[in-house]
Amino acid sequence: PALMKSEAKRGVELGYMVQKVKARQYEEPAEQIAAMAEVVPHDYQIYMDANGSFGSPGRTLAVAESLKPLKLVKGFEQPIAHEDIAGYRQIRKSLPLRLAVHWEAVDTRSFMFESICDAFVVEDWKWGPALTSKSERCKINGQKLWVENGLFSGISQVFQAHQCAALPNVEFIISLTHVAEDDIVIEPFSVEKGGFYKIPEKPGLGVTLDEPALEKYRIH
Repeated sequence: PALMKSEAKRGVELGYMVQKVKARQYEEPAEQIAAMAEVVPHDYQIYMDANGSFGSPGRTLAVAESLKPLKLVKGFEQPIAHEDIAGYRQIRKSLPLRLAVHWEAVDTRSFMFESICDAFVVEDWKWGPALTSKSERCKINGQKLWVENGLFSGISQVFQAHQCAALPNVEFIISLTHVAEDDIVIEPFSVEKGGFYKIPEKPGLGVTLDEPALEKYRIH
């Protein structure tokens, strides 16, 4: 809990209003979230990714119930194994939170047309037309996309932001540039009030490659 609290405090200091955290059976999610609640505003949003570790619909719903008084957790990502579609149908009927699954790991057609989830997490590397196609298909039932493929440099981070700003069904993109030793671009990736990033308006991606940093980390 103390570590989660410090991470949440850092997120608020950086301007973020949405945070994704990992959840595991061998931890106590309610204690972790209670600690985070001490340092975040009331409208801060937390999404918990269990990576399938909750194991069953019953366990998933029990965790959700334990978190209800805290009101910060807004959704679960992959609470049980992706292949357990029957379990997801059961969870969907009773879960008071939003539910997300990985696009690449599930029977997307069933999850989409049965409205088994609220959002699909996308972390493949097929950008451009592939993500546009996913966004258009999500319009059918109003589902959203949470995109997680701009992780390794400021260049990919800003490219992802441009792309997602143009696609109405993309709700969240992930940002990890604040934990990188160097993001290889000159302009900082800064978040404005409310947790939003303003797309650069300069030519191209709108950021400048940091040539000395690139040379420093180049593998010869």
